[in-house]
Amino acid sequence: MRARNYRSHPLFLTIFYLPQLLMSIQYPPKPGEILICTFQSADKGALNGFVVPEMIKKRPVVILSSKSYKLCLVVALSTTPPRPVRDWHYEINWEAPLPRPFDSEISCWAKGDHIYAVSYERLNQFYAGKDYSGKRIYERRYLSADQLLGVRDGVRSAIG
Repeated sequence: MRARNYRSHPLFLTIFYLPQLLMSIQYPPKPGEILICTFQSADKGALNGFVVPEMIKKRPVVILSSKSYKLCLVVALSTTPPRPVRDWHYEINWEAPLPRPFDSEISCWAKGDHIYAVSYERLNQFYAGKDYSGKRIYERRYLSADQLLGVRDGVRSAIG
């Protein structure tokens, strides 16, 4: 008899996958908003159709557009400088670092060649702790108009 994969067990899915869905954003994000996108599924072994060198982990993204119902266009951000820097890369300098675990750098790179249409269920705000009553606090971050324009120019360059 074959051993059952515990990750396919309904209890595992309820405990580990459902909270991710419940914590996802419930509003249409605005262009320029910075959110965390979970490109990998709750089952760490599954990539949900993504393959390296596509994004396959949690990472910050910039919202480009959210005109579709529960779907928006995003550009992935990376703290690793691209080598070589191309026209579709745009460096973003922060006044303050992003919240943990993305707080190692005060700048990051928008990768205009990594454009995705993602469900709201993949998007989360930055968790900033709890208030005095135990309620979760989330930090909302936005690019400036000039920074969003720079990211969009990078996307235009990437798509030709």
